[in-house]
Amino acid sequence: HLGFVLKLDVFQLKTAFTFLKLSSDSSENFSYLFKMNFHTFLRSEFSEENIEFWMACEEYRKSKDAMQLPLKAKTIYETFIERESPKEVNLDFNTKVSVNQNMVHPTHNTFDAAQNKIYALMEQDSYPRFLKSNLYLDLLHSQRFVSYPGSTVDNLLQTLHTHVL
Repeated sequence: HLGFVLKLDVFQLKTAFTFLKLSSDSSENFSYLFKMNFHTFLRSEFSEENIEFWMACEEYRKSKDAMQLPLKAKTIYETFIERESPKEVNLDFNTKVSVNQNMVHPTHNTFDAAQNKIYALMEQDSYPRFLKSNLYLDLLHSQRFVSYPGSTVDNLLQTLHTHVL
């Protein structure tokens, strides 16, 4: 049992959470492991649909073929937004109304409001618990990644280590 309390102020938490937005390219070993461990953690809390929705929106926003947007938007909507969908995310009424209106003529920004709500939910709820979890602590202390002085990973680790204990 690790007896510590993770103390991050809002700015530092946002800085740490922004790490999720780093490249999904698995060549950034820590970034990849970090995302995979966060996904595993969310699965253990029965809320993996949040990160899956967020990642689907990121991929959707980066779509180069505008002709494919309506089909991709429909898939995301039917999977994550529609009432009683297989992986329905928890969105308020107004956000769902906004997405419904955007679905008439999908653009790269169709899901922005919903994605921002889910991001905020993960940032404020799931992510602080993840930082205290054994899953994260095991990753943090593992030797499966290399942190070079001055690197993004090194800076993040220094920030987190400074506020642990």
